[in-house]
Amino acid sequence: LESLPQDVQKILKEFDDLFPQEVPSGLPPLRGIKHQIDLISSVSLPNRPTYRTNPQETKEIESQVDDLLKKDWVQKSLSPCVVPILLVPKKDGKWTMCTDCRAINNITKKYHEKVKSQIDKQTQKYAKYNNKGRKNVTFEVGDWVWLRLRKDRFPTQRMSKLNPRGDGPFQVLEKINDNAYILDLPYDYGVSSLFNVCDLTPFLGTNDMDNIEDLRTNPFQEGGDDGGPPLEFHIGPITRPMAKRVEEDKGTCTL
Repeated sequence: LESLPQDVQKILKEFDDLFPQEVPSGLPPLRGIKHQIDLISSVSLPNRPTYRTNPQETKEIESQVDDLLKKDWVQKSLSPCVVPILLVPKKDGKWTMCTDCRAINNITKKYHEKVKSQIDKQTQKYAKYNNKGRKNVTFEVGDWVWLRLRKDRFPTQRMSKLNPRGDGPFQVLEKINDNAYILDLPYDYGVSSLFNVCDLTPFLGTNDMDNIEDLRTNPFQEGGDDGGPPLEFHIGPITRPMAKRVEEDKGTCTL
């Protein structure tokens, strides 16, 4: 313990009863669930031939096997399945006995692979159903977007049903990835400026960037009447269809 950090030593001493010096003999009591290894049917069991060991290794293997038998951790078996035992040296000069079970693993039923395959199929089916009709929208730094005001994130701005459901436009300052963006959000909002792409909508309004600062204080309202005066003289919420109509009107103007 002296080689361990002080904090680790303190924890080990506090829970000393959980780390006995010797592991109790015998197997743990039977539980409600019994586990077993299911092998592939009609497959022969591995029966590997023994290999030569020097007298020192043979004596060490016999000593460790006898110790396991005395502690009732293993028992004698007449099973035709035989796998080799390996001795691995430790840093303190002792030996660790390891069992090479690769032959058993090769004929064991791979339930986890089957379950993983079924989970992947269900996930793909679920994603295909939920992404039906969804369009992939991405933004770049400098783009202007509308921001959806969620109730859980903007409780003050969404206290009433009559309050606007969105605000903007705001400029994209940084693109984390295709799903996350940092917006140039005013400080008075009091929330993080990082938003998911599902809360953003492309701004289709005027291309005159000089008027963006004025538009930022006018939250848009989904639905409603899009008629009225031009965008430059409009007072109140600005809807996306209204901004689009003004953009189209400007495109048809002739000098």
